[in-house]
Amino acid sequence: MDRSTIKKLFSQKARDYSYAIAFFFTFSFFAVFVIRPNVLNVFNTFVEIDELKKIERVYDNQIGTILMIQSDLEKYRPDLVYVDESLSSTPLVNKVLSDVNDAAVKNSLNIVKLDINDIDLKSNTERKLTPISVGVDGTGSFENIYGFLKDTYNQRRLKLARDIKISRDAAEDATASSDLIIQMQIEGFYL
Repeated sequence: MDRSTIKKLFSQKARDYSYAIAFFFTFSFFAVFVIRPNVLNVFNTFVEIDELKKIERVYDNQIGTILMIQSDLEKYRPDLVYVDESLSSTPLVNKVLSDVNDAAVKNSLNIVKLDINDIDLKSNTERKLTPISVGVDGTGSFENIYGFLKDTYNQRRLKLARDIKISRDAAEDATASSDLIIQMQIEGFYL
């Protein structure tokens, strides 16, 4: 290199270009490695804030629903005893039989036969409504049968009478005032 070329390199114009190039590289470095990540973080933060606001609205709705259920539970708490009595968590077959017997005794219905159908205690793991079926054969007047059914329905334990068959006594010596024969299935329920 000759002297004029070296002089041109250290001239004012060359220094200005050198500073401009150094500033450009420095600014590019900061723009790529410092400013860009911060700008991306700001945009990502705004997106996350919007998502969190949506989640907050969902949680607020769920909390409102829970509070409404809790207030209903407090309102009906005194009546929950009746729900437990009408639908027990176990079969309580003895209670169903006792209820049927009490209604029969109260209404002078003569129970000839009580059959308890199969009860599967293992199949009710899902806590669904499961029936307990009791076959009832009895004799009595129409008023006795009507009172028996009415008292059975009015008991606290939820029951359903199915397959009711009422007939007269088939004996030859039966009179018009003789007792009627009733056959039915009474279902009690448990969860």
